[in-house]
Amino acid sequence: MPDASRLEQALSRFDAAIDELATAMEHHGTAPGRAEGGDGAGAGEDDRHAALQAELEALREDRARLVDELKGLRERNSELADARTKAVGRIDDAMSRIRTVLGE
Repeated sequence: MPDASRLEQALSRFDAAIDELATAMEHHGTAPGRAEGGDGAGAGEDDRHAALQAELEALREDRARLVDELKGLRERNSELADARTKAVGRIDDAMSRIRTVLGE
């Protein structure tokens, strides 16, 4: 299932991006309000940090949804492969019976 392989690669890249974002957030902004001086810069940092946290959470939710979707697609692929195998067997049986009736 080549599409699943590409999806897995995309999920790996997505995971790496989330990890990179989380690391960047930890390095640059995990201490909301740390820039609080008399200039009010802390509120802007807090807002930026909250926005990044929300985006990170949204990305994690998207990833979880994609993983679930991939799992469902794999299950469906397995069901279709089983159905195909059964259909091929039935067709082979029918062809054998037809050959027997025709005397081949």
